[in-house]
Amino acid sequence: MTVFIPENATVNQPQIFSVVAYAPSKDAVYRSQPIKINPQPFYWFTAEYVGGVLSTFPGEAINFTIRVNNLASIEDTFTASVLSLPQGWSVECLNSLNPLNFPVKLSPGEKMSLYFRAQLPTKTVAGEYFIVIEFSGEMNTTTATVPVTVMEQVNVALQYGPGLVGGEGGYYPLYIHGNQLPTLLSNLGNSPQWVEVNVASFPEGWTVYIDSVVWGEGSGERVLNTTSFNMSQFGPGSYSFSSKPKELELKVPPYVEATLNLYVEAPAGTSPGVFTMALKATYLGGKRVQVLTIRVKLILAQLIFEDMNGDDRPDILVEPSNKTTIRQGDWVTFTCRIKNIYPYPAEDITLYLDIGDNSKVKSYHIDRMEPGEERDVKFRWRAIEGVYTVRIYAEGGGLTPGEEPQVFLKSIEIKEGKGGSFVGILFSTILLASGLILLLFFFYLLRQRKRREEEIREEFRRERYRKVYGSHAEAGEIKKKKGRVGGKKSKKKHILLEE
Repeated sequence: MTVFIPENATVNQPQIFSVVAYAPSKDAVYRSQPIKINPQPFYWFTAEYVGGVLSTFPGEAINFTIRVNNLASIEDTFTASVLSLPQGWSVECLNSLNPLNFPVKLSPGEKMSLYFRAQLPTKTVAGEYFIVIEFSGEMNTTTATVPVTVMEQVNVALQYGPGLVGGEGGYYPLYIHGNQLPTLLSNLGNSPQWVEVNVASFPEGWTVYIDSVVWGEGSGERVLNTTSFNMSQFGPGSYSFSSKPKELELKVPPYVEATLNLYVEAPAGTSPGVFTMALKATYLGGKRVQVLTIRVKLILAQLIFEDMNGDDRPDILVEPSNKTTIRQGDWVTFTCRIKNIYPYPAEDITLYLDIGDNSKVKSYHIDRMEPGEERDVKFRWRAIEGVYTVRIYAEGGGLTPGEEPQVFLKSIEIKEGKGGSFVGILFSTILLASGLILLLFFFYLLRQRKRREEEIREEFRRERYRKVYGSHAEAGEIKKKKGRVGGKKSKKKHILLEE
């Protein structure tokens, strides 16, 4: 049974009607049942996204409109909230000071447009996304879905890595044995990119290949035997290639910066100098090619001088310092700190101190320095009047003349005159005089003590004589004293004492 209630029916006023059943055998009422209907307000609203598929790029903001329509016969109040949103995105409603969840009242048949803004994070990966806004009223709930397409953004680049001397256009220091030269391969776009990297050129006879790829914080190091590497499949970590490839295909995930290490080794007997090689990267199926020119400077030296004054520059420590007046005849100490940066021991090293005339006036020999070992080397020099530039350099240990590490110091001035200042001489004189006075006073005290001891012994002897000889003791003492002639003892000494 269907009951139709007209739109103009009075709300909350019950209507009663009966349902009558007749007996099939006779024309009579079998049963009658009254039914009571109380009409209620009609609640119904819709929410609809106005527009088509939105297309945008990572990091940008998009605006969209949702129209809400109250189809009810009574005023209704609803709120809007985000039901579904991609991770990292944010949405705000521009119709209110509050982003969302604010009440909106609509009269029967009234329509209203709500304006929203969504912000995408900078690392949004390309693809299809949906924003779902939910509207909740007093009696019913509805949703509106906004489709968003994040377009592909390509930003792949091959760059110089750490260790480059002199910045862009500079060079990597290279030693005669194996070296790893780091380059940076970055994909700052929002979609994975296939990149083909190959060593395009290098000096004849040299060994150059792609040694390893490192990015992120992975678990340990893995060795792969491949020339095609899907970084997304293996995840962050350190990966080396046993095949020693000169060409390598890489699938670089979005927003990843990886270190691409090249192994470079010059053949034995190569002279020091600057050499050039090239690394080529091809992106997007050959649509874009980038060539990175790498300059390397072959250095046979393996020793470096390090900071001594806290200014992060190699230098020489001078004692007394340059702020102190150094005079002719003073002893000056020059200290330098040398370090073996080579991965092998350095042997038979000689350091020289050059002052003024570029002659080897002082030398210091080191038999052996282990990898990473540091040593402080001191030179002493007796100052001679003049202005000098101090240089310390090393020879031996596999070093090649002209390529050895050097340290230059600002000029030092040695003034004419005897070594030491007036204040120093005065202080030394006072110190010496004080020492002499103390020494004389010590001898004086020692002599006075000796005289006192003699007096005590003489008094003791006299007392003893009195006890033994009585009154004759003093007379005997007198005769004893008279018996001394010319400082010599009298021959009658014993006789007089006996009397």
